[in-house]
Amino acid sequence: MIDEVSELLGPVASALRLLGLQAKPSASSTSWSLTWKAALLLAVNVSVPAMAASKLWVAPAAALEELAVEVFVCVTGVAMTVKVAAFLWQQERTQRLAQLLAGCRRNFKCGRGGSGDTRGRYGRHIRRIVVLMQVMVVVPTSLWLLDPLVGGGSWARRLPMPMWVPPSLRCSPGYQILYAFQALAMITVVEASLYLDVCFVLLMLSVSAELHVLNDAVASIKAPGALRTAPYSAWNRETNLTNEGYLHSQTGAVACNSHQSTGERSETTTIITDDANGTVTDMYRALAKSIKHHQAIIRCVEELESAMSQSIFVLLFLNMMNICVHIFVTSVLLQKEVERTTMSKMLCTLPIYMYETGLYCVFGQTIIDQSEQLTASAFSGDWPEGDARMRKALLVLMLRSSRPLKLTVGKLYVLSRHTFLQILNGSYTLFNMLYQVQKNK
Repeated sequence: MIDEVSELLGPVASALRLLGLQAKPSASSTSWSLTWKAALLLAVNVSVPAMAASKLWVAPAAALEELAVEVFVCVTGVAMTVKVAAFLWQQERTQRLAQLLAGCRRNFKCGRGGSGDTRGRYGRHIRRIVVLMQVMVVVPTSLWLLDPLVGGGSWARRLPMPMWVPPSLRCSPGYQILYAFQALAMITVVEASLYLDVCFVLLMLSVSAELHVLNDAVASIKAPGALRTAPYSAWNRETNLTNEGYLHSQTGAVACNSHQSTGERSETTTIITDDANGTVTDMYRALAKSIKHHQAIIRCVEELESAMSQSIFVLLFLNMMNICVHIFVTSVLLQKEVERTTMSKMLCTLPIYMYETGLYCVFGQTIIDQSEQLTASAFSGDWPEGDARMRKALLVLMLRSSRPLKLTVGKLYVLSRHTFLQILNGSYTLFNMLYQVQKNK
């Protein structure tokens, strides 16, 4: 099981263990090491909004755009701190979810190679997302760290992040120590936030992959050609009892029409052999296995929703504010003479928050789409060739799948494309309000 969970999480598992967000496979002996790593990471996360809050409290900027940057850093730090704290709080639940998904991979196989390698395709998609997110955060993080130096702020003793600094610490070596601490804190916080996002996205895509595998399995429940083309299928045998008689032999059941002569019967009767009856049983067993798979996926979605609910709700709400602040600051800076690095760091940071918000909403929509597809997949199979118990089981599956699985964060918002549009609309509304305030000054 440990190897299966590590295989599921892939490169994310090593990063989370390094940051103290996940226990190592050899459990007990590393609990103390995990505790102090997690405590240190949480303290570093708390320091980021604390530094920005000190600047806002003691010496807030006079210019509205500079004040907006201070608010942005404070809000971002709060969002990242909440995300780390919630992940630590729900650590056992997340580990249990990974074990459930690993169990689904072990118990419910999918075809290998070609179009059947569904989980493999999702795994490759996850690896591309990890690389893309790493590239996206490297450029803006570097610009934030180098802006005070490249932008001519070293002589003014500027720091990468806003912070109130006593005059005694502005001279060497206090300034260099603060600069190094802020650089280390920024890199640590950004990487922790990145890998938590990747972990949640990986779990969401893993659930989508299981739903995709389930859709393929249900749609592939087919009867053999001989049984499917028979004049008297299982459906006809059960619905035409008034017109049909059954003759039983050692080879199986013979279905015939009681109103036909013996010669006509020899031409129209259909022999349903023991092999065909066994095929109907196999179809029912395949459907029962798919229903168990669906029940396991439902448990996975419930666990994932509980693990994500609080942190992602706060994250999406604060990201709406961050997108608004970024657009506002960028629009104001475009009208002024500012350093290129200052403008570049704002322009490069904005896509990260839009991309992060879009990831959760789009992949949440993927779960909804795959879940909605399950009803059509169930109906597309050869259920008329099955017996009564198979049709009853199929009816239960279709009734349950008529309520699509979805992730609701904060018990208010469903992760979907519609929610993403609502967040962008809210960001634009806040930006319009700030811009009107700035314009009337």
